Amino acid sequence: MREKIIAWLEELYALNNVDDAIDSIFNKFYDWFEAGGFSDADEALQLMRLDRLNTYLIVAVLSATLPAQSRLPSRVQFVEAARKVFEKTEPNEVEALLSGLE
Repeated sequence: MREKIIAWLEELYALNNVDDAIDSIFNKFYDWFEAGGFSDADEALQLMRLDRLNTYLIVAVLSATLPAQSRLPSRVQFVEAARKVFEKTEPNEVEALLSGLE
């Protein structure tokens, strides 16, 4: 499954349209959750390169994974990494961006 996750991530990184990328994020995580694929979703969080995602896409990942946060142990590290990215890229908006998503 790791290869499929990596392939999806590469497709995600290559999308030029933010709306398409956000749709892809929500659809993929929804599909995993519906199928009970929490380990796949968690692995995606581990493999996801935040340096390849813009602010909108990081927030989309946080939003899409919020309902299953108790089943995604790697989400804690993802949130911490997102905070560090936001501190560099959006220093005046960190708390607003993470509000309700931690």
